[in-house]
Amino acid sequence: ESQLAGAKAQYETALKNKELADIGAREEDRVSAEAGVLNARARRDLAREQYNKAFFYSPFDGTVAFIYVDPGEMVTPGIPLINIVSLQTLKLSIAMNSEEAVNVKVGDEVLIHPEVNSSDVFTGTVSKIDIKADERTGTFSAEIKIDNSDGRLIPGMTATCKLSFGEHKDVLVIPLDSIINRGMYKFVFILEDGKAVQHQVITGVINENEAEIVDGLQAGQTLIIEGHKNLNDGDLVDVRGES
Repeated sequence: ESQLAGAKAQYETALKNKELADIGAREEDRVSAEAGVLNARARRDLAREQYNKAFFYSPFDGTVAFIYVDPGEMVTPGIPLINIVSLQTLKLSIAMNSEEAVNVKVGDEVLIHPEVNSSDVFTGTVSKIDIKADERTGTFSAEIKIDNSDGRLIPGMTATCKLSFGEHKDVLVIPLDSIINRGMYKFVFILEDGKAVQHQVITGVINENEAEIVDGLQAGQTLIIEGHKNLNDGDLVDVRGES
């Protein structure tokens, strides 16, 4: 600020000197005064530019989350100074399996239960879905935007979300744990004439505990839900209780 004020004072002095030089002064005095004005104006403009660059402006309204440097500390270009977060709208990152990914679209509403105060329910909207699965996990990443204008949620919190795929009526649903995954295929074991018979199935909507069966099973068949992971197709089964 002192440099800017000094440059302004020099510029004003140069203007006054030029005004005096214009009143009957010699030609060389007028030229010298004009040069002094130009020089002072350049110093003033440079000081103003440096002054303006001394301030940092956030591109959005938010809250200072962390300050990385101390006052007076020397910094170099590219070094972060302040971390500012906007709490008005938060993003929740989730991972979906392939069955969930094909049934979810951008704009779908999501119910969100934070792990802290899990009785609270927030509403979010799916804003982004990756079109390619993660090669390591096989899941699809998605982002959910949450209105946090009341400030009840804090960045970094974890939460459980519930996606609604619409109402499915008269569908066949089985326990998710009864399905055996082998590569790209899914199998279950059905009890037929005292034997475990392997059936390949195609699933639809899957939630935390259950899976919709689109093809491969019929209502009324006896599904083996215990000990099935150690069975092979055609193994004899000793039924010792109802399932």
